[in-house]
Amino acid sequence: MTDHDAGIRVVGGIIESLMIDEEWSLRGERAFLWLGWRLAQVVQASEAFEDVDMTVYRVTATVEVVRNIQADESRVASQVSFLNRLATGSAWMYASDTRTLILGFAMTVHDGTAEIRTRQLADYAILQLIEAESRADQLAEMMKGEVAAFEHARIRQRDKPDEMLGLSGLIAERSGDVSLFANLVEMQSVYEFAKSSNGRAFSAGAGPDGVCLEVPFGADDTALIELKTREPHPVWGNGLLVVSRIRDRMPLREALARANRLNEIAFAQQSILPLLGAWSVWDSGDDWSLAFSTFVPNLMAATGVAQDAASSAVFRLALVDRLWHPDLGPRNVLAILGRRLGFAKDEARAATNVQRPN
Repeated sequence: MTDHDAGIRVVGGIIESLMIDEEWSLRGERAFLWLGWRLAQVVQASEAFEDVDMTVYRVTATVEVVRNIQADESRVASQVSFLNRLATGSAWMYASDTRTLILGFAMTVHDGTAEIRTRQLADYAILQLIEAESRADQLAEMMKGEVAAFEHARIRQRDKPDEMLGLSGLIAERSGDVSLFANLVEMQSVYEFAKSSNGRAFSAGAGPDGVCLEVPFGADDTALIELKTREPHPVWGNGLLVVSRIRDRMPLREALARANRLNEIAFAQQSILPLLGAWSVWDSGDDWSLAFSTFVPNLMAATGVAQDAASSAVFRLALVDRLWHPDLGPRNVLAILGRRLGFAKDEARAATNVQRPN
């Protein structure tokens, strides 16, 4: 496999990690489809494209969960946003044109990140399918649709779920009593990342409970990134919750539409936005705001994971800021915070370059 490009290597590595039997799958060079039980998961890598003089590939994983949805679209949008508050690597997305509900993630990879992303995306792929199968019946009933059971002449239907789909209880049990991210070394690494970001992010400090970062967003404001180690997931147990909040307030209908649109944009084939998690709406008192959230279970804890999550969050917010405010140039978060506190005399905005997560 060493002669293959990074996209093909990652897809092949996910097949090996999940130990998928050929009788339950369809395979191509850049993609595969497999049945864990009723639903089909499709993992694929795009052809190469260029991004800032670097050859990259987009790797996505999707499961169609509910089809022929008849419920009112506003109700579906609210349900989707609520689900996305508990995102673990994948976003729930409603396609109004086909009236289907899918669960998906997307990540850009290149030669330097293929190995680490293979391990990460393989873990998120099985969590995605577990979540899809466990929620399919309830969501089909709530949305007045039907479970998107997959049928194909070349794949034999499965009478019972793959053993991997029963891992949710074991994962939660093995998550232990505390987060494996709740150590000062991991959180301190995020703080040091912010210190060395040349004005792209600021943190006042870190502790075992987590760390907060502020990044430039809008004409003279910031968005907040929180990494929390004391908020277990209701399914996966202990781990690391990462929430990025945008302060802009808007009516609920607009917030729901924007959240769904941001998930769609991040999922596009040649997008460079990382979509490991999901955008959803959050109550801000009289109005609503947007937040991106993702949960990293203890299962995936390792050195550098928290910093990678923070780097991706900073990069994501910078790109959304550029999308929403295309006429604004680079801003330095320290200058913004200084003006907010009333002691900044230098109004010059330092030029900074947004760097992509590794």
